[in-house]
Amino acid sequence: MAIIDTNPVRVLLFDLGRVLIEVDPQRSYDYWAKAAGLDPSALRGRSIGEDDFRRHERGEISEAAFFDALRARFGLKLDAAAMAAGWNACLGKAIPEARAQLERAAAMLPVYLFSNSNRTHRECWAARHAKMLSIFTGSFVSCDIGRRKPEPLAFREVASLIGCAPGQILFFDDLVENVEGARLAGLQALRVREPADIARALDAIEAAAPARGRSAGRGT
Repeated sequence: MAIIDTNPVRVLLFDLGRVLIEVDPQRSYDYWAKAAGLDPSALRGRSIGEDDFRRHERGEISEAAFFDALRARFGLKLDAAAMAAGWNACLGKAIPEARAQLERAAAMLPVYLFSNSNRTHRECWAARHAKMLSIFTGSFVSCDIGRRKPEPLAFREVASLIGCAPGQILFFDDLVENVEGARLAGLQALRVREPADIARALDAIEAAAPARGRSAGRGT
């Protein structure tokens, strides 16, 4: 685990996909192939256009425009309902061990969510994981704020909305580029490969808690 300075940590900020819930894009391709009557291998190896994907996550293009781009890219003639169902098929279950660590974290410090997501996905995961999401003090989604990870400005805006200095936030994400973007913005950040990474960070914060208390008592 990367070294973190636990002393100033006052807020814990979590990514969603592959940190707290399962995400498997292949399930989307398989759904669309089946709905279109294609062999499952027909769409494998193809990728979603990065520019369209990022613009969709920033809320710059509509669901309809994004699905039109997907239809053109993959040669699909599916209606909006089938496109949306396939798009949401990649979203999976909560990761039990990570959910447990989130509950532990919330008992220690305020916890917030920062997810790169689009309105279609958000509607799906917000309903499916409503109970887990209620643990968070607040949530920030790229399609709402118009910025996405790993843009340092996105992290600075989230810190401002929380009302906390960037260096007092510890951010958890599965992607190296997002961790690096957070650090460039002044946040502390940790890459999560498994829930045990979250657990070790929380252990370090708990171990430092008595020292933080003594420092506060001395007015330092």
